[in-house]
Amino acid sequence: MLIDEDFHTSDTAEAEALIEHFYRRGRLVEGHRPFQFRQQVRGDERASVAHYQISSRTDFAVDIDGILAVGMLSGGTYSAQTNGREIDASRPFLLRPGAAQSSSVGLDLTMAYLDLDALAAIAFGEGSPTARLRFDLVAPVSADAAKHWAVAARFLDTAIADDELFRNDVIRRSATDVLLACALEAFGLTTQDADGRLNSGPASLRRALQFIEDHAPEAITVVDIATAARLSPRGLQNIFQKELGTTPLTYLRRARLDGAHQELISSDTADTTVAEIANRWGFAHMPKFASYYREIYGTNPHETLRS
Repeated sequence: MLIDEDFHTSDTAEAEALIEHFYRRGRLVEGHRPFQFRQQVRGDERASVAHYQISSRTDFAVDIDGILAVGMLSGGTYSAQTNGREIDASRPFLLRPGAAQSSSVGLDLTMAYLDLDALAAIAFGEGSPTARLRFDLVAPVSADAAKHWAVAARFLDTAIADDELFRNDVIRRSATDVLLACALEAFGLTTQDADGRLNSGPASLRRALQFIEDHAPEAITVVDIATAARLSPRGLQNIFQKELGTTPLTYLRRARLDGAHQELISSDTADTTVAEIANRWGFAHMPKFASYYREIYGTNPHETLRS
């Protein structure tokens, strides 16, 4: 089924109805007039690309179900949370299934909507009913991974912008396959079976990722991760670079930052401090922790704790 829509409205109720084409529930509040909303979408049931242009300040609250939404900001200001987790809109970002909220002014945003079944088929093949996708990250695993995603997204967007290419099933499907595969690679998406075991990528990589997830707050090293993965340290470095486009220590640091971020969000200044949380997640040097944190989340850890 092809999706080919271009809607323009100044009515907020109509805009809410339009965004509900992709979200289970949508709630829109615009801050001031004039309100102009445009939504251009092309794609099919596996993946579609939507361009949004909104003139005024606007707040959204949506429920995401059955899809993964990946955004790239082109203009305006934009902040968002996915299941309570803040995203960094300065680079490609991921909105996971569940609740998402956003605020924007003068928005120019591109969203890629990826069907979860289509992603799963790329990840581990057709007909695996016991496996499911894990969404641990909300940003690309590395700068190179972000570039790979942007190239794949532009490739699909360019293909479907041309009427002849858009209606060519082979070309559209091939471009969609590239985008789905890049989503898995860029955002470090993994799969797990009904027992919670990671099962995407080589078994050695799955063991390494599971070890990092289980022991992220601890003082683990590349040697520890390599031992858990049953690889040499060099072999571990090679498989992370090949499969995820990053290094084991960069991946570990990001897992620790995500853990610290979640604790900062759920904690209170009366109960703990940024330094205590940072230390619990393996960051002994506060200036470095603050720098890493700002790079990912676009704000200072103290501001997250106070909010």
